[in-house]
Amino acid sequence: MKKCLLFLTVLIFITFINSSNAEIKQQRINFVLDQTKNIPWEANTGWLEIPNTGVKIRSYAFATPTILKYQFPVIFTIEYDPNQVYAGNIFKVNIKIESALPMKNSGLYLTGVYMPNSSYSLESRLGSEVKLQYNYNGEVGDLYTPIDASINIQKAFKTLFQNEIQTASDSVPYLNLVPLIDTKNLSLKAKIVYKILNLVSPSLELFGALKLEGKYVAGKVTITGASLASEKYLIWKNNGQMDSFYVNVAPQANINSKIRISFSDLSYRFNLFKQMGMNLVVANMKASTPQNIWESVGDIPINGPAFSFEIPLVPGPATSKVNPLPAKVNSLSFNVSWTGNIEAKSYTIQYQVYKPASGPIPASWTGWINWLVDTTNTSATFTVPNEGSQGNIYYFRSRAKNANNQWEPEHPQADTFTKIALSYSISGKVRDNNNNPISGAKVYIADSIATFTDSFGNYMLSNIDPGNYSVKVEHQNWIFSPSFRSVYLTNNVSNLDFVGTSRPQVSKATSQVNPLPNIQNKLSFIVSWTGTNAVAYDVQYKDGASGSWINWLTNTTQTSQTFTGLNNHTYYFRCRAKDQNGLWEEYSNVPDTFTTIFTSYGLRILEITSTSIKLQWDSTTDTQGFTRYEIHKTTQPDQYFGSKNSTLYMNLNSVSATTYVVTNLQPSTKYYFIIAYVYGTTRRYSEMIWATTSATPLQD
Repeated sequence: MKKCLLFLTVLIFITFINSSNAEIKQQRINFVLDQTKNIPWEANTGWLEIPNTGVKIRSYAFATPTILKYQFPVIFTIEYDPNQVYAGNIFKVNIKIESALPMKNSGLYLTGVYMPNSSYSLESRLGSEVKLQYNYNGEVGDLYTPIDASINIQKAFKTLFQNEIQTASDSVPYLNLVPLIDTKNLSLKAKIVYKILNLVSPSLELFGALKLEGKYVAGKVTITGASLASEKYLIWKNNGQMDSFYVNVAPQANINSKIRISFSDLSYRFNLFKQMGMNLVVANMKASTPQNIWESVGDIPINGPAFSFEIPLVPGPATSKVNPLPAKVNSLSFNVSWTGNIEAKSYTIQYQVYKPASGPIPASWTGWINWLVDTTNTSATFTVPNEGSQGNIYYFRSRAKNANNQWEPEHPQADTFTKIALSYSISGKVRDNNNNPISGAKVYIADSIATFTDSFGNYMLSNIDPGNYSVKVEHQNWIFSPSFRSVYLTNNVSNLDFVGTSRPQVSKATSQVNPLPNIQNKLSFIVSWTGTNAVAYDVQYKDGASGSWINWLTNTTQTSQTFTGLNNHTYYFRCRAKDQNGLWEEYSNVPDTFTTIFTSYGLRILEITSTSIKLQWDSTTDTQGFTRYEIHKTTQPDQYFGSKNSTLYMNLNSVSATTYVVTNLQPSTKYYFIIAYVYGTTRRYSEMIWATTSATPLQD
């Protein structure tokens, strides 16, 4: 059997990750249905034929308007984490629906019949008109007509609630009627019919019912007060359904203000259905209307009251951090500062120390140590112990507390750190043997720790870590002995002086012989040189790499001269210059340049035909290391002619082979020739010549 009525309860609650911190508030309201609906009812059993009588009987029923009344109790519950309700935060609200028990005397009224969810029962009048008609030999008439159209109801019926199971006989009121027929008012035919039915008087059973089927509950949630104003419309269609919204707390909200969550425009909508029927029993025969047919009456809204909740603000979580420190500090005392957000009211500052390895002692860490506890200051001077602190690294972190005495979670890592790098200075004076100051001298430990003496010969090296150092000094015009002094820094060192003697004068002149080509094809060639701050030059040469240097030109003011050498000899050159003070530059140990004299071999053409050319060349004069002659020919010579295999025509290994006839040539074609004199991997070349073959002779 279908459910007669669905009770609806709305439950709203906010969920968080940690539900144990949740706070719950509830509000119970009633959706009230109280209205009169004009719902016409009608039932007709149809004709029932009585055997062997010629009589047919049927019954009608017509209902009057119906009064609907019911109260639907609703509980609104919000659940939230109060620790999340602070300025600038966003928290989530979830909404859920569930059932609740109805209030006493809440029920549905059907035509004056009270149907509560209780044992209450009221006597009332159905107010329906019931007719009993006959059909005898084709004539239709009333067999029974109620005097005042009212029937005393002896039994009330129940309205069943959600999740109840019922049978058909329990869901509707039954009216068992035995009509009292007044024969005085009947027509002749009706009296005849009544007489025929006297032993089987008709029995009527009338029933009817209403039921509600809930559709949904809708409402508007408005967020105001200490939050950013917002609205959301929500719909719950099923018991247990959940919805949600977010509350944005204003960033500048005052701690004494509250958030207001208001519910308005609440309504419950449902469908109303009706059912009415009859059973007619005569002479053990029965006629009935269709069973369990519900007709829709329409969509009915029920409005609920508006209400609201207020949620107080709490202090937000405090946050903090220690401000960055320099990578190094050169003092045993230094300032440490920290900052927090607007919620931070006090701080605890901790530090830990990393001690790097030192000799056989391994590196180590300390645990976190409280330095300042629950302080309202935002900076302080931190002092480390003097002994053994050099090179240690100090790490710092902070933790803040808000007005509710809630501490910020510990930072898993340090906020900042710094290294203890104590530094000292070294100072002194640089002077000559006569105690005169030497200015411009470079005093240094390394490139990054260096300075120059001033006009009084004073210097100072600063920001030096403790330890052993060698302090050096240099100047281009002075020689210092010793050139460095060792010092162990544990404090500032002064009067670390240096004494220098004048450095011997060195020529300011420089010179160089200009580069020569690798090969000279003449026995005489020009050699030139250049110099700076030079007034005269000495020029030397040597014959071969293992030869001795020979003075060629001395104290000359010239910058070029003709040199004559021998064929197949390699000559090396170098020079030196004299400055205005008469100081000579030192000769370089490496030659400035070199060149080899090699005059080319002669190549001649002795005979030309249309298909051949006869060549003749000078034989080599240097047979030592000689390998072969190579004849190269081409019609398109380039800068590599004679050195590529693509132009090689013939190899001749005999030293005395100085002629050759080149054949298989094309008539009237210009050919170029060159002879390569091969000495292992070295080649020397003849002059290049060319000739054009003659035309093809006419045939007789």
